[in-house]
Amino acid sequence: MVSDKPPTNKSGEDILREIEALGLMKVTELGSDAINNEVSRTSGWRKRSILWDLPYWKTNLIMHNLDVMHIEKKCI
Repeated sequence: MVSDKPPTNKSGEDILREIEALGLMKVTELGSDAINNEVSRTSGWRKRSILWDLPYWKTNLIMHNLDVMHIEKKCI
């Protein structure tokens, strides 16, 4: 029988601090390929998502819950 408790949920702020401490770069930044490849070998993280730049992203409880206002195309 498994008696281990599930891991605690990390907040968005905790995850962002972890990513920033690792030195991950956004894919759009120059030189990010080499740095992100090196970091991903030891950490398990591949890149720093551009979604972290959204003002509400680190406070989202569900990270796949997006604000339609930021991603919806305006059709004329």
